[in-house]
Amino acid sequence: MRFASVLLFFAFFVCCKSPYFTPVHADADKMTGRWQSYSFDQLNTGFHLYVNKCAGCHTLYKPALYTEEQWTKVIPEMAQRALITEEEQQDILRYILSMREPSVLQTKPTKL
Repeated sequence: MRFASVLLFFAFFVCCKSPYFTPVHADADKMTGRWQSYSFDQLNTGFHLYVNKCAGCHTLYKPALYTEEQWTKVIPEMAQRALITEEEQQDILRYILSMREPSVLQTKPTKL
């Protein structure tokens, strides 16, 4: 019985997680020209906010699925619904825009 429960939990965990890109330092480095003093910590914060806040309401979408213009419009709309602060919204948007073209150091999505 215990084995079946563990197996069921594992199957649920593996099957229900959406793949998305985990940022690496090169992703933050490539965006410093766009956003002055953009750091890996900010990018990582945006990643965790995206995973923890956005996935609470819907499936996580791959950053390349939408254009920059579409993300710039959609994220503020979703932020109002999810009670995401202006600062968190900015972190999520920057993560999404940074990861639309992930660095060459990581070419496969990861699962958390």
